[in-house]
Amino acid sequence: MSPPVALLCSRPDNKIIGQTAGAGKFQISLASILFTLIEKQVVRGLREAYEDLLTKIGDSIPFLSTTRILLDIHLFSAKQTVSVSNFSSDFVDKFKNLVVPGLALQMSSGVAEKMQDLLSPTMDRMVGSLDSLQAATVGNPR
Repeated sequence: MSPPVALLCSRPDNKIIGQTAGAGKFQISLASILFTLIEKQVVRGLREAYEDLLTKIGDSIPFLSTTRILLDIHLFSAKQTVSVSNFSSDFVDKFKNLVVPGLALQMSSGVAEKMQDLLSPTMDRMVGSLDSLQAATVGNPR
């Protein structure tokens, strides 16, 4: 049986130069302990370098938490609500100012007055409702 490979020179008769068989085993044991210590240091250095690399990669990639995404969705929906509210109130105002007087000119005065009398309170209530809706969603009254 040949001795394990060591960092020392050996002779053809399987004895380590200058030592007896028992001392060679001791030197091999010391060499294996030294190798183990060096291996531990190298592995620790590689592990630290790997963890540093993962940290740098993690820091370079932006992270959006679910809380941030939900806040952005909430903000976007609040802006959309205000936009729809403004569109609705603008539409009612334009309809009231353009269509109702235009009808008054084209129709007989009695029918136009009756239509305006019937539509004006409804339009006023719609404008008031939209204004209150907008004030509730935005938080500041007109």
